[in-house]
Amino acid sequence: MPAFLPLSLVLDIVDRSLTRDFFDDDWAACLARLAKLCRVCKAMRDLVKPVLWTTVRFKSTRQLAKRRPPQKANRATRQLYKGVKGFVGAGPCCRRVDRTDEKAAQIIRLYFPNVEVVQLRGLGRGAVSMAAFASFSNLYDLTLENYHIQEIQPNLVLPNIKTLSLVRIFALDETLVKLFSSRCTPNLKYTFLSRFKFMDEAHDAETYMPLAKLDLGRLDAVQIDPSHLIILPQDLRQPEGPCGTRTKLLLSWQAPTTRFHPTGELPEYFQLNIPDGVYTDKSLAPYFEAMVRNIAYSIEDDCGFEAVFLPERLRSPANLNPWLRPSVRFFLQTCFDFFVPVVFYRGGSDASSTMSAKFLDYIRSPTEDENPLAVEAKLGALVSEEPSRWTNVVGLEVEEREDEEEEIQDEIAAMARDFVDQIVNLPGNGPVVVYINI
Repeated sequence: MPAFLPLSLVLDIVDRSLTRDFFDDDWAACLARLAKLCRVCKAMRDLVKPVLWTTVRFKSTRQLAKRRPPQKANRATRQLYKGVKGFVGAGPCCRRVDRTDEKAAQIIRLYFPNVEVVQLRGLGRGAVSMAAFASFSNLYDLTLENYHIQEIQPNLVLPNIKTLSLVRIFALDETLVKLFSSRCTPNLKYTFLSRFKFMDEAHDAETYMPLAKLDLGRLDAVQIDPSHLIILPQDLRQPEGPCGTRTKLLLSWQAPTTRFHPTGELPEYFQLNIPDGVYTDKSLAPYFEAMVRNIAYSIEDDCGFEAVFLPERLRSPANLNPWLRPSVRFFLQTCFDFFVPVVFYRGGSDASSTMSAKFLDYIRSPTEDENPLAVEAKLGALVSEEPSRWTNVVGLEVEEREDEEEEIQDEIAAMARDFVDQIVNLPGNGPVVVYINI
């Protein structure tokens, strides 16, 4: 480090380079600031490079293939490749199975042999073979989004996988059953299952998730993100159910989906994911309000939530536009009145595609209630009239719930009719008689 650089100036440079707005889920700007530190001096470059290359992001395998391969790179570059622990491939989904594109798993292992966390969101081909990940020696966390998982061989073993996230994937029931068996993934502890898609026209792609067939009871925690609560098995948390009584269950819900009408027992933990567009699009405010009311009504009906996880942005009303504040205030008040702890989590677009780190931390070591209303209640007279206090925000008005049961029955009946139509219209089916008790 040059002697003429004061320590205070060095600390200021580092602070400005590392500081990141955690509401900004794009790391590109932060990484660009970090890269500039390499130009300060050799000592700073040696300090920053390992951090800069700990996690890498690419949009396509072609973009990665343009880099000099390890066998042709110099020693310093090879060391950088070996230091990469996390890989994120956030490319467009390729359903045409482009023959000129290399397989994502093979090329990742070639460049980054010591990678521990892999997140693939459409990178490379639309189809993926789980056998390609068996040769990763250090891989323990795998996320697949928008892929067709090919048939799994009976002798396939993924011994190191501890966390598996599957988001909007195409797969057969038999494939998923084998993948979640103790033979294939013996050390699997956590899984995130979100909005599966099925290749058979007999199933609605948005309402399909074969939870009842999977061996989830041996896991420590399961996170589920369904589009309809009706797909959740009635015995989800029962001893004879797919998850049993030991596995911790988190229900992840995407705002502003209003179809929150429980038809049975819900998971004991709840997480709300709010896309960036909901914060800025005023036209979505009525849907967000309807969703909040439905979730709040479930809490009032003793749905059994042991904790609710909310985006960090909801901690203060100053972070929200005026049209969202009444709904959030109403939800926080409901949690406060019914003694449901609130936990805030940091996360951007990745929060809806990966296992919730805050949820895992909480079930290992529960923290105190972070509900702003509870915190401000403890302050008592110290609470000021500032608009940054949720206590000073007016919530939604309480509405009558007389027609709620009728709306739920109508929705179930509509979904049942759609399901029957799909079965009747299958090629080769003759006259079908279906009895539905609603």
